[in-house]
Amino acid sequence: THRERVPTRQSMADTVFRRQLNGRAFLNDPDVFFLRRGNLKLSERQKTALAETNTLLGGVFLTSDDMAEYDRRQAAEYAWLRRLRSAERIRVDAERGVCISYVANGREHRRQVLPGIGKIL
Repeated sequence: THRERVPTRQSMADTVFRRQLNGRAFLNDPDVFFLRRGNLKLSERQKTALAETNTLLGGVFLTSDDMAEYDRRQAAEYAWLRRLRSAERIRVDAERGVCISYVANGREHRRQVLPGIGKIL
């Protein structure tokens, strides 16, 4: 057993709710995100939600994947996440689940990343 391994849903919640201290008290250090397909139980939707949450709200950008094994789609998604680091007007609405709104490449986006905070992922 890995007592230090933080469940993904708790990691995402920590990233969301510590975001306001990012760059003020410390760098918000989310857990790693994953784009790989093997050795992972997360769905594609869950991996995307985790990656975007970490990218938008974290002060550190880390993956544990071997990026040399990425296919074209994964490489494109990673490139998108790198560009997403410069998103602007990032807002979080935590009234009904957690939705993140932001502007990237001149377009507004809204992602529900933690629907029903009690049933995260």
